[in-house]
Amino acid sequence: MTEHARRSYSTTPNEQQLFQSFGTPFAQFLFTLSRVARMIVYSAVGAASLGAVAFEATHQYVEHVAMPRAASSDSSDDDEWAWASEAIDEESWGPVSGGGTDRRLGIKGRHLVRSAWICSRWGGGISPINLFSSGTGLPTAGRRPRKSLSAALHNDEGMEMAEAFLDAALVVAESRGIRLPDLAAVRAGAVATPHEAGADKPLDMTAVALETQLASIRERVGTKTASEGALAGYTRVFDALASADATNRVASAMKPNEAGAASTGQPSVRPQRLVKLATKIGDLHALLSQRQEAEAWLLCAVDIAGKRANEQDGTGAIEGQRGGADAVGNQALAGIGGLSPESRRPAETKEAKEAHETPSSKSSWSFFRRSKKADDIAPRTSTSPAKVEADDYPLNATPPPAPLTRSLISALLSLSAFHAQAADRKSLEQALQFQVSALRLTRVEAERLAWAGTVSDAESRRKAGLKAQLHALWLAQRDALASMHIAETIYALGPGATASSSYASLLTSFFTPTAESRDVTKSVEWLKEADERAELIISQLGKKVKRETVLSDRWTSQREDLQLPASRLLRDAKRIREATQEMRAILGDESVKKK
Repeated sequence: MTEHARRSYSTTPNEQQLFQSFGTPFAQFLFTLSRVARMIVYSAVGAASLGAVAFEATHQYVEHVAMPRAASSDSSDDDEWAWASEAIDEESWGPVSGGGTDRRLGIKGRHLVRSAWICSRWGGGISPINLFSSGTGLPTAGRRPRKSLSAALHNDEGMEMAEAFLDAALVVAESRGIRLPDLAAVRAGAVATPHEAGADKPLDMTAVALETQLASIRERVGTKTASEGALAGYTRVFDALASADATNRVASAMKPNEAGAASTGQPSVRPQRLVKLATKIGDLHALLSQRQEAEAWLLCAVDIAGKRANEQDGTGAIEGQRGGADAVGNQALAGIGGLSPESRRPAETKEAKEAHETPSSKSSWSFFRRSKKADDIAPRTSTSPAKVEADDYPLNATPPPAPLTRSLISALLSLSAFHAQAADRKSLEQALQFQVSALRLTRVEAERLAWAGTVSDAESRRKAGLKAQLHALWLAQRDALASMHIAETIYALGPGATASSSYASLLTSFFTPTAESRDVTKSVEWLKEADERAELIISQLGKKVKRETVLSDRWTSQREDLQLPASRLLRDAKRIREATQEMRAILGDESVKKK
């Protein structure tokens, strides 16, 4: 066979055939792979775009719909009940005029503030580590103990994330010049001049709002470290507001024809805000077992309220009316809104305490210090306001503003709780005195409110509307709280206790509630009174929905400056009712057992 014939029958593969046999499937594989990759990329881009749009849409909803309801409420001067101004003080996260967040914070800062708002209001979600941690409640190797999902959603993760976001937002704000004046550094001598601490500049209310919210979040976190941070934050806010208020008051005294805030450039500060801040600071000091500082701040709150009530009557003099710039500087450095730094310290002598308890002014609040015994005031037998004697309330006196009255009542109840925490009889007697004082003030204010409603015309009652009713319900709630505390304190004192009783004997007598050891009739009467008031509040504010009492529609349809305090009142009233019924059952009240 020839060579040509042999080549024709050769089995050597052709290169083109080889490429077609192996190249075509590989190309098909690459084409399929590219299609899958494109689908993945497009899906990822679409998901990322959708997430970014949802993220920004949520932030814009918070900015333009949710936050302004809490920040830009109407705070007109003719608001007698001041629910709107209290909503601004407590719920504002930015400038009052525009609502939402401050544009000066920039994109990053505004997103951080809104993220903190979302976490504090809606929760921060659930951290993945809670889903993959140990289920025994104890830490194992490389794992954290698992938290309950509800606690992780609302209490722990949300507040911790809100604190982190807001702390970062304050760093951004300070880099842009939005900060509080460091008055503590000025008093300590850490800076040479007040100018270096920013004490001579107008107070930035955005910084006040952010610092207040951060302190509030840390207070709700509740750990020792968070409570210390909240205490420091509230103190900075109080010092800044007290300094601005002192500057305005001195300027107003020097130039009576000009408004203090207008002539100094400082914002106007409502006195009830200073009282509430001082009360919060005192409560936090008490929580941290700093009793001397706690008593000083709580007495400072009562003192501020009393002085402002005197000024309402025209009987109080503004301290530091002379001295010009020196007076302004001294009051700013004092940081107590016209009070000397020594007034932060509690009275040490008996004479000082007696002077503090003796009415020395013509204020319409002077009456509430006259009675210092629980027997001077008794539980009401009906749900109508208590009848106040003619000499209890000076009809010719100008009544203090409703918000200032509310803040003073809260301060008195905080003082009573502070003294009730001690184990000796003297502290319990002091607690009882403050409880009776708060109750008398509450009932006189309720009587004044009822009397004003009978003499006012229909138009005035229509304008007051739900705001006046909410104020009356607030008074009823504090009436119930004071009555419950009086019942507890009367029982703790007992007829057999002595001034030298030890802590152990007090505990022994407290936890053996028998008819032979003490008479519980008075305590039960006070608890019944508190229960009746709480039931009245619940009936006025709530409605039944599937065995649960929720806020009624007439309140949920209102603006947040009314809806928020109404929901808090309903919550507190339900807690009081549960506590009073439990204590009545422990004391052997048969009427509770029959329910």
